[in-house]
Amino acid sequence: MKKYVISILAYFLVGTLCLAEGKTVTITHYPHPQIEQFKQLLVKSYSDIGYSTNFLKVRANRGIKMLESGQADADVIRSKQHIANTENVRIVEILTRGDVSLVCLADVTCDEDVLISGQVMVGAHPSAKVYLKERFGDKLTAKFVDILEVSQLQEMLQKHRLKHIIMISISGTLPEMFQKFLHTNLLTINGYHVVNKKHEAIIPQLAAAIKNNIKQAVLSAE
Repeated sequence: MKKYVISILAYFLVGTLCLAEGKTVTITHYPHPQIEQFKQLLVKSYSDIGYSTNFLKVRANRGIKMLESGQADADVIRSKQHIANTENVRIVEILTRGDVSLVCLADVTCDEDVLISGQVMVGAHPSAKVYLKERFGDKLTAKFVDILEVSQLQEMLQKHRLKHIIMISISGTLPEMFQKFLHTNLLTINGYHVVNKKHEAIIPQLAAAIKNNIKQAVLSAE
């Protein structure tokens, strides 16, 4: 995976073109340790169809609100669940498959029974609870502590303030900072690049560029 990430970043950085001012899209993204490779994918893909990119780091819910209102042109990566209640957001293309994982300290049980057989305190971003409710329904009995930043999830575990957290990975493996802890995959989700509906006209071109760049990056990693 590390070899793939390094190769994909190198490919996109080398392939990025300089564009004239005036055709810039503003793309939001939430703070995540695995986001960089997808930003570089989009830099290259938008460049291929004649646009430059400006990235804006915001909290997850804020990004959706900005995209829905048209304040932002696009968001780097979202699941269908994230955009289920929007009217102005359109899917462009799938970028990756990610995992929703339970991450735990070494002295506790770390499987899905933790979430459905008691009232264990679990740290999670509010969006993660959407996936868990979809997966477990009324069986979900854990008590959730809302945590908005990945770094805070890590801190909660390291300082033993919580023994269980939910982590969403977007790159096939857990972020390195969590791999030393016990963990188990609960479900897999698809991540898509999304745009405001005012950019519907460029979706076919952009989707084709993304597909091509993913293919080329995979080939260069082999």
